[in-house]
Amino acid sequence: MTQESIENIVEIDDGKMFTTSQIVAQAFGKEHKNVLRDIDNLECSPEFRQLNFEHTPYVHPQNGETYPAYRLTRDGFAFLAMGFTGKKAAAWKEKFLAAFNAMEEALMASPQPRLRGRCLSSKEWQALPLTIDRMKADDKEFRAVKGLMALWAKVEEKPQEEIERVICALYSLPSLDQMADWDLAAIEWAMMLHLFRATSHMTREEASPESLHILNGLLDYCDGWRGIPRKNMESAVCKICYVDDLRHLDSIGIRKAELAVWTFMNRFSRTPDFIGYQHERKTADSDLSEKG
Repeated sequence: MTQESIENIVEIDDGKMFTTSQIVAQAFGKEHKNVLRDIDNLECSPEFRQLNFEHTPYVHPQNGETYPAYRLTRDGFAFLAMGFTGKKAAAWKEKFLAAFNAMEEALMASPQPRLRGRCLSSKEWQALPLTIDRMKADDKEFRAVKGLMALWAKVEEKPQEEIERVICALYSLPSLDQMADWDLAAIEWAMMLHLFRATSHMTREEASPESLHILNGLLDYCDGWRGIPRKNMESAVCKICYVDDLRHLDSIGIRKAELAVWTFMNRFSRTPDFIGYQHERKTADSDLSEKG
């Protein structure tokens, strides 16, 4: 099969989108062992690697031997493909990202309402009595979620309606106003995760001093007034944003990093507090990946 004839470059399993190291190798005209080497040599954080590169060995149909391989999320693919250059590589990057986007749109278009793991039709869900299982969030909580959602939309430069559709699909809600009070913590973590994640906003170019002016000012503020060493803060923000270098962010990525700095220094007073946050976030990310 030629590069041009590859189909289904993005797959889905249990609601999760992915491509594979074998598909990447075939599409970009590389030997699979070299793609595996590139993945192993990526200078990403352990948290990012765990979330976006799933080791999935496969059995060769002819000789029955087991070989290493990976499943890659959209962010994992984007991080890996940053190192692939040339016109043909650029064209395949566009094809992969378009395929991920198309798959996501298809998933978003057909949410399945659930109640404690059981799939329901929208009509059935609406007919449920307002018991503790389906207690709606109150108006104050609803406004809080809408406010955070508006911030997410502003940062991502996307319509707020699109953000609402993503959340409703992710949590199997017929509409946002049907949000249950026991959904609130998970929904907050999901939105914070997307607010800070800047991996897809990495570039090969170094950002200009002008574009980094506010971010550098916030980092200096943390160092001079909050007593958090700048190096420690930069490292923490890179982990929150799932990037390896804040200097190679595009305009949206820089905005996300600024938001992460501001949130970090207002939520944590010292670096050790971040360790507990990372543990909570890892747990939340696992819950999100299971739902996603």
